Amino acid sequence: GFLARSQQLYDLYFKNFSQHYNAAQTALNLAGQAFKAEDWEKAIRFHTLVATVYTNSPYYASSLNYLATCCGKMDDEEGQKTWLRKFVEASKKVNEKSAAQFQLAIMQQRAGFANLAAAAETNVVEAAEQLRKSGAADVKGAIADFHAVGETLTKELDANKSLEAAEKEKFLTRREQAMFLEADSWQRLAWPEDEIPENRKKAVAAFEEYLKAYPKGKYGPVALVKIGTIHTADKNMDASQKAFARLQESFPESDEAKNSVPRLAKTLIEMGLRQEGVAQYKQMLETKGGKYTSGQFLLAGDALLEAKGWDVATEAYTRAIDLSKDVTNKAARAAIVARAALGQATASVGQQQYADAHQKLDELI
Repeated sequence: GFLARSQQLYDLYFKNFSQHYNAAQTALNLAGQAFKAEDWEKAIRFHTLVATVYTNSPYYASSLNYLATCCGKMDDEEGQKTWLRKFVEASKKVNEKSAAQFQLAIMQQRAGFANLAAAAETNVVEAAEQLRKSGAADVKGAIADFHAVGETLTKELDANKSLEAAEKEKFLTRREQAMFLEADSWQRLAWPEDEIPENRKKAVAAFEEYLKAYPKGKYGPVALVKIGTIHTADKNMDASQKAFARLQESFPESDEAKNSVPRLAKTLIEMGLRQEGVAQYKQMLETKGGKYTSGQFLLAGDALLEAKGWDVATEAYTRAIDLSKDVTNKAARAAIVARAALGQATASVGQQQYADAHQKLDELI
């Protein structure tokens, strides 16, 4: 049809007259039209021309960014990461460069921890090993990018004192996120096992750098919980207690300060220290005096299910049901009881107590 012939003509034009003075602009115009029409494949075709043939074009970096966006629209994550990396290398604008590198870091972090989690569920030794290697490499790549974003924005904030208030606030927020996620990634990286002690040291150092830059930062309470958790895992109880004391002093009204035990337990489990995490949840269950709510015990049960701490999870759900009588909203109370009962049934299945699970579900129905 007409569209096919039109495409053939353009293909011949770019093949035979690639150096024509108007070729780069023509490719850019066609790419823009395709992007506006959400024809991602065609937009990729023409932006790729700009990105690979017309590298001296003033729109070269822009085409790289559009290519990353188009790949994202087509769920081509590898393509998206490739073009984002090229855009980061080409861009001269601090805002665009740091935003793209931050996005790239997030994508690598997500993919890396997903592969590490998949490795834990894989029974084929070679496949699990490959997933771990790939996952650890992605996480370390993310850490490097988070660090680079932080450095780029620190230099800009220090050098450019004439930044408008909105731009400065944007840079401060992005740097805060990057610094925290760099530290968080080191703390969560638990492979290879022989690197865990060094990873924890790097995590503590990075969290302290974050707290130095943002002493009252948005992620300050979480950072202090994680510092305390790392010291707990390393059996350095004095340093752990100091971290939790700083939490109470600097952020007394924070959710983390009010829930330090369950937060510590959850973080220990995330670090792969299942026994230590379950032990903290047991301490929570042994606490008397109404310190914790039914909702907190519900969340504890959910975390214990993920850690396969079946018996302690059952206790947590039982406490959630017992304390639900204090919830005045009938719908909220019913939701807590239903979710806790389902959790108890799941814990029974985990212990292969199928009759007990069946009974709990019957009672719920």
